[in-house]
Amino acid sequence: MAPESGTDPIPVGGTRPPFPQTGSWNMLDVAKLPYESSMGILARYMAGRVNPYTGGVVEQLSRQFRLAPKGRRNTELAISSLKIVSSVGNVLEFGFGIEDVIRVLLKTEAGTVGLVLCAALKECYHNDVAIEVLMEMARLCNVGGEFMPPSSAWRDWFNACAGVLAATDFPQQAEHLMRLPNPNQRLGVYQRLVDLPKSLRSCSSPKSIADALCALGSITRDELEAVTFIGGADAGWLAAVAEWFFDLRVTMVMDDGEVFYTNHADPDNVQVKIVFQDSVEQPSPSLQCVGRSYILTDMSKLLDGNHTPSAGVVSGRLDWKQSLTCTFQSDFEALMKIPITFGELLGSASRIFKALAQAQTSFPDSIKLACTSYGDSSFGPGLVINILKWFPELKPLKTHMQKASRSDVKNAQKTYEFCISKIRQHCGCRTCQSTSTGFDSTDEKTEMSPGPSPTLSTTQDEMLTDSGSHRSLDTDPEDDWDPDQYCQVLIAETIIYLSRALSTVCLESDTLLPMRSGFEQAYSRQLDQRRSANCAQSAIKTLGQIAFCLDFDNNFSISMQDGKEEAVEIRLHSVLELFSGQRASSSSMSLSAASSNGIVAFLGVLREPSTDRNAVARIHVIPGRIYHEKKRYKTLVDRVLAKEPVSDFAEAEKFAGSGEDFQQTTLGVRESAYALQCLLGFGPQQNPSDASLRPSVIVGPSLLAAVLASRRGLVSCKWTRDAYCGKSPKGPSCVNNRNTSLLSQDEAQKAWENTPCHVQVQDKTITILRPTNDATALAAIASAAYLHPMCSLYIVSSECLQCCVETVIGIDRPERSRFCFLYLPYE
Repeated sequence: MAPESGTDPIPVGGTRPPFPQTGSWNMLDVAKLPYESSMGILARYMAGRVNPYTGGVVEQLSRQFRLAPKGRRNTELAISSLKIVSSVGNVLEFGFGIEDVIRVLLKTEAGTVGLVLCAALKECYHNDVAIEVLMEMARLCNVGGEFMPPSSAWRDWFNACAGVLAATDFPQQAEHLMRLPNPNQRLGVYQRLVDLPKSLRSCSSPKSIADALCALGSITRDELEAVTFIGGADAGWLAAVAEWFFDLRVTMVMDDGEVFYTNHADPDNVQVKIVFQDSVEQPSPSLQCVGRSYILTDMSKLLDGNHTPSAGVVSGRLDWKQSLTCTFQSDFEALMKIPITFGELLGSASRIFKALAQAQTSFPDSIKLACTSYGDSSFGPGLVINILKWFPELKPLKTHMQKASRSDVKNAQKTYEFCISKIRQHCGCRTCQSTSTGFDSTDEKTEMSPGPSPTLSTTQDEMLTDSGSHRSLDTDPEDDWDPDQYCQVLIAETIIYLSRALSTVCLESDTLLPMRSGFEQAYSRQLDQRRSANCAQSAIKTLGQIAFCLDFDNNFSISMQDGKEEAVEIRLHSVLELFSGQRASSSSMSLSAASSNGIVAFLGVLREPSTDRNAVARIHVIPGRIYHEKKRYKTLVDRVLAKEPVSDFAEAEKFAGSGEDFQQTTLGVRESAYALQCLLGFGPQQNPSDASLRPSVIVGPSLLAAVLASRRGLVSCKWTRDAYCGKSPKGPSCVNNRNTSLLSQDEAQKAWENTPCHVQVQDKTITILRPTNDATALAAIASAAYLHPMCSLYIVSSECLQCCVETVIGIDRPERSRFCFLYLPYE
C-alpha cells in the first residue's frame, strides 16, 4: 500500500530526498568570516585538547536545530548539575571544571546544541560511529576537502563532550525506548569472529543517523511537518533525542501498526513516527508513514576491517531497580525461579569472604592476597546488605541469603559448591556444561566436594524447575559459549563480583547510573575467567568455585612485575567499565585514576589517605575527566622512584615511634612524555637550608592503596574475629593460641609493652611497631611500600602477637627472613 496521502514516498535504492535549502550555509562563505577570540578562550580549547576550528564547524552544523523550551531546561539542568571534586592540596580536580572548554560553547545556543547533541551521541554510540555521524552531517552541509576536520579532531571533540549527559535521565530514557520493541535483544559486547547473537540490537549506519538528525532539524525550523524513521531498535535513540531536546510529538509502532509508545494524546498529530522492523531492506507494503520517510540502514551490513566488533554496540543506562532483568533478560528470570538455591549461593559466598577477611588458616597466603576489601560491606552480613542495596531485584532472596551467611565456613563452602552444581543443572548452557570452564576442576577429595545432601529447600527448588533442567551436553572444549544464552552460573558470579567491587564505590553524583553495556562487560570478565580456567587449577582446588569471584586477572595472578599487587587496579578497571560501558585500556604502570567515555574513577587515597578498613581501596566515580593545571588527562599513574628497595624496617620504625606530626599530606604531580604521574608525601616538606626538617615520606598512591588493601587480613587470630564483632581485645596472646614454644608468654608480654621492638624466632627477624595515630601509621606504611623480596610487611589491628609469630613461622619461603607487624591504632 502506498504511503498516506500528503506524504513523500519511501526512497528506493538507497537514495534520499534533498534537504530543504532554507537555513543552509556555504562553507566558502563561512571560511571568510573573521575569527575573534581571547587568549584565555584559546587556552581553554588547548587545555581541553580540542581544536577551536572543529568547535566552530560543529557550531555551524548545529545552527540547523532549534532547542525547545523543554530541551533548554533539560540542558541547563544538565550543565548546572556537573560537579567537580579536588584531590589532596587541590592539585588535581575530577569532574567538569569551571573553566572547562564546554563552558565556552554554552555562550551561544548553537554551541549549546552542538555540545549536547554530541554528548548524546557519545553517551550511547561507539566513538567510531559518533565520529562518522558528524562527518556525514558535515558532508550534507557541503563541508568537504580542506574544510573537513580530520577524524582525530572529531575524536578529540567527542572526548571533550563525553559525560555531560551521563548523570541526567537522557541515557536512561534512550535505553528504555531502545528496549521497548524487543526486550530480549542482546547488545553483543562479547563477540567472537563467527558467533553473534541471533537477536542483536541494531546499530544504524552513520549516514542514516546523520540524515535522520538533519530531518529533525528541519522539523524544529518548521520546514518539515513530520517524518517517519524505519529501522531497528537503536531508532529509540532518535526518539529520545526528539523528545528530550526538541519536545516533538513522538509515536513508536511495530511494522504491523501496533503502537507501543507515544508521548501525546492525539495519534493523528505526529511529528516523529518511528517504525520498528527487523529487516528494512524491503519495507512492509502496508506501512503507514507520515511526512518524509527515512530508512535507517543497519551498520552491520557495512562493517569492514576498519571497525572493531564492538563498534556496533549501542547502549544507554539502567535504573538499579531493573538492571539485572534488563541486562540478562529471561536467563536472570529463570535464575530467580530457584530462589532458595540462588539465595543460599549468595549468602554462602558472603560467609566465605568473611572467613577470608578473618584470615582463617584453611586459606593460603596467595588466596588471602586476592581478597583486597575488608570493609564492612564486602563480606558477611554486610555484603548481603550491600547486594540488596545495589540490586533491589534480589530482595526475594533476602531470607535465604541471611540464613546462609550465618553458617560456619565449612558448611558455607559445601553449600556454595552444591548450589553451583544445582544452578548448572538448571541452566544447562554450553558454558556451564563445558569441560574447559573449570566446573570439573574441584578436587573431589577436598572438603568442598561432594556437596551436602539435598535439603528440603533445594528439593523445593527442584520441584519448581524440574522441567527442562538436568540437561547434559556433550560439548567440545572449544564450544564453551552460547551467544544467545547467558549462563546462569556466570550471572550469579557477576553479581557477587560486582557487589564486592561496589562495596568500595562512592558515587559523587547520586543520579549517575550504570551502563547496560557495563553489565555485559562485567559478564564478559566472568566468561573470560571461566575460559581461562586452565590457569586456575591450583586456586580452584584450594578454594573451590568461589575462586572465580576474587580479584584475579585472566591469568589468575595478582602479582605484577617487581612484586606489586594489582588487585586494586583490577577493581578500578571493573568499576570504570560498569559506569562508562567501555572496556578500559590496561596499564603496565600503577594506576591511581582513569577516565573513559566521560566517566572518571579514582582512588580515595588521592583525596583522603586513611588506614580505616572501610576506606581502604575506596573508589570515587564522577562524570568528567582528570584535570591538572586546568588541562585534561585520561590517566594518572604512580611516578617511578629511582631508589633501592627497602631491605629493613628501620625507617618505618623511626616514623612510627617518632611522635612527629604527619598530618600534613601533599600530592606532587607532573606530566611526563607518557602519562600524568603523581606521588603522595607525608609530613613536613624538605627544606635544604634547614637540616632540622626531615624530608617527607613519599609513595605512589596506587602502591599505597595496594599495600593497605593486600597486606592486612593475613593473620588468623580469634581476637580478629572478636574485633569484627564489635569487641576491642588487646594483648600479646589470644585464648586460642597457647603455643609458647615459639615465643614465651613473658617474651610476648615484654615485646607488646615495649614497642618498637625486635624478636628473633628461629631464622626470622620480626619487628613490631605500634604507631600512636593514623598519620604516623600511614607514614610508616608508606616508607615500607618499596620492599626488598626478603622483607614482608603485615598490617594488623587486633591480632595477638603470638598468632602473628606463628603465621611468620608457617611461611615456607627461605627468601623471606625479615618481617614487620604494624599494629594500627584500634579502629
